[in-house]
Amino acid sequence: MARPFVSGTASKKLFFIALLALIALTMAACGGGGDGQQQDQQQQDQQQQDQDNGAQDDASDNGAQDDTGGNGAAGDAGTEVYQVGNAGEVELRAADGRLELVEVRTNEGWDYSIDDQDDDEIEIDFTRGDEEWEFEAELENGAIDVQIQQD
Repeated sequence: MARPFVSGTASKKLFFIALLALIALTMAACGGGGDGQQQDQQQQDQQQQDQDNGAQDDASDNGAQDDTGGNGAAGDAGTEVYQVGNAGEVELRAADGRLELVEVRTNEGWDYSIDDQDDDEIEIDFTRGDEEWEFEAELENGAIDVQIQQD
């Protein structure tokens, strides 16, 4: 029986064609592009954020936090910044016996409303769908007393 003859150049071409086909199939099976990797990373980031929020809820007695007298992070020019769960943050300043709201910053997807704003008290609600965080701050004897609770 005679063996089919394949020249050296033809066998090299067949080898490279088979190799390219294998690479293309491997890339297609693995996602091949950055979009799948970005989606995987976004899912991992969301899972980590959900885990962090769950740990925060467990550690904060059903979502309640109580900061008294300057326990917020230092902001600009004598301000205090308070993290409100995963909803955002509130920047306050106590000056001349008054409590001043400097700024409310929400995280993506969150809205806020100011329920009460007096010289000595500020109440802000953060909402996203069915999720809600309540932020309350009072000025007592020159110190800012903050309560943060998830509803």
